[in-house]
Parts: sequence; C-alpha cells; structure tokens
Amino acid sequence: MVKKILLHLFIFFSVAFCNYNINSIYQKGIESYRNDNFNEAIIYFNQILEYNYESEELLYNLGNAYYLTDNIPLSVWAYEKCLKLNPFNEDANFNLKLVNLKVKDRIEIPDPPLPLKAFRLIKNFFSPKDWILIGLILLFFASILFFIRKLFSKSKFISFEKLFYIILIIIILPGSFSIYDSFNINQGIVKSDKVNIYSAPNNSSVILFKINEGLKVDIKGKDSDWIKIKLIDGKEGWIPSKKILIL
Repeated sequence: MVKKILLHLFIFFSVAFCNYNINSIYQKGIESYRNDNFNEAIIYFNQILEYNYESEELLYNLGNAYYLTDNIPLSVWAYEKCLKLNPFNEDANFNLKLVNLKVKDRIEIPDPPLPLKAFRLIKNFFSPKDWILIGLILLFFASILFFIRKLFSKSKFISFEKLFYIILIIIILPGSFSIYDSFNINQGIVKSDKVNIYSAPNNSSVILFKINEGLKVDIKGKDSDWIKIKLIDGKEGWIPSKKILIL
C-alpha cells in the first residue's frame, strides 16, 4: 500500500516538474523571440519538442522563428505540424501560403469541385481523435435508439430513427476518411536543396528528376535508409531518408 502511494506521488511530482520545466523553457523561447534572437528561440522551442510535447502555439512560433531565419523547409514543416493539430489556424495557414511562395518546386493545382471542397472542410473540421470520440458518442445513442425501438414501435419514432441514422452516416463518412488518412497517409518535407530522386533505393540507379527544399511529398514506402515519395503531380521515386523531414 505504501509503495503504491509513493509511486503515485513520484508520478505526480514528475509530471508537475515536467510541465513546469516545459513552461519555463517556452517562456524563455518567447522572450528570445520578442528580442529578435530567433536562433536562440529555435533552440528553446526544440528543447520542448524533445519532451515529446507538441502544441499548436509552440509549432506556430517555431515556424515563425524558422521563417525569420530563412530556413524554408523547417518553417514549412513546423506550420504543417501546427495545422495537423488545428487545420483552421488562420495565421498558420496564411504563413504557410507565404513561405510556400519561396518553394521553387511548388505545384499549383486547380481548386476542387464545390462538393469535394465541402467534404474536405467537414473532414478537417475535427482532428482524427475528435472524430473517434464523436463516432463513439453517436454509436452510443444509436444503440439506445435500437433498444427503444424494440420497446416502442411507433411510426413517428421510426421516422425520427431513420433521420438519426441518415445524419449518423453523413457525419461518420468524413470522419472515417479523416481517421483513415491519419493512419495511412504519411507525408514529409524535403529539407535539402537540389535533391536527386532515384528510380530505386540506391545511388547507382537512374536519376528521374530533382526537387528542392520545402516541397511537401507523400511517403509511399521505406527501404533501409531510403524513402519512396510521390509528388502531387504523380511523379514517384526514391530519396535518402536523411534529406526529408517526416510530418
């Protein structure tokens, strides 16, 4: 019993100390940032990331610090990480568009049709974790409706039940895509300039094309120290893993 109490106290004070330490480092980073010591701010912000702690505010400020030191790939990486936590962060979205103007290989794609645009908007409205919680809550209510229906088979209730299930499907569909994307779609940012993309995971294979720093790519596979990537225009190839930042 005493051992359990001591263990709980140890965990409590460890977490409290860790949170205090993170907050202290963050305040130092903000102070350095406000004094235009951006490289120093970057060091402090990255120290926090070493604690495996991420927040929308931390990554946004880190992206700004990288941008102000003209580190394009890491700036893009930080803004993208920020937007994974909150896709509706207007400042991060604006700054990402701004920094992407400096990416040499950026690929412009036409706006999607309105229905697809609306679907993506709904899909990105919540994080995958939020969608899972919403799905569980809706399934809970659906199970309650199922049991109520067994007790009361009234026509008005059946109409309400049908409406509920239609709404359930409409909500769960974009949520399912959001969860699927989070587990199956990996992306990265190219961190080196003028990188050769090869046809196979070795330096002796054919060079297919070159890409520049800051470009966002889809990650399709891995082989030892190589990563297979796909560009938004469909081009594929292999890149050394040390030349890409995983999102």
